[in-house]
Amino acid sequence: MTTTATFTISPALRRRVLILAGLVFTLWATWKVSTEDATDTTVSERTAPAQRRTGSKSPANTPATGSALALEWPMRTEQRQPVADLFSLAPPPAIAAPPVAALAPPAAPAFKLKYVGRLDGSDNKHVFLADDKDRVIQAKVGQDLADGWQLASMNSKLLVFRHIATGQEQTMPIGTLP
Repeated sequence: MTTTATFTISPALRRRVLILAGLVFTLWATWKVSTEDATDTTVSERTAPAQRRTGSKSPANTPATGSALALEWPMRTEQRQPVADLFSLAPPPAIAAPPVAALAPPAAPAFKLKYVGRLDGSDNKHVFLADDKDRVIQAKVGQDLADGWQLASMNSKLLVFRHIATGQEQTMPIGTLP
């Protein structure tokens, strides 16, 4: 009489064996690829990307055939922030904020008024001005005019106009008419 023994493998054991086989296969494949890369690639093929990175084109910089290549790690040529020493007791250097560009004040609109004449009264002085459409405007000191201009001051030889929003001044010489 013969007895046969049957082995049953639990699902947990089967899963562990498959994971172990996958790990061993991955390690073997990694080792195989790294050794094939070293034996199959010639030196001239391996230095071509290095020459492109460094910009050298002379054959004098390439190593002789069969010699080992030095590893070329990409170097960072520009640092935007200073490197802080994590183990020092001194505080890290403060990073200054870039200066804020001063905004230019808005430009005043073109001055379009022309001098026509003036009226000198005992206590009131008036100036007559013509705009770009030849309309005559009567103005006195302190009065607001078109396009945000104001008659700031006047004397017998000069009118001074000031743009209210920007503070820009415009002078107009006046005198006796020929």
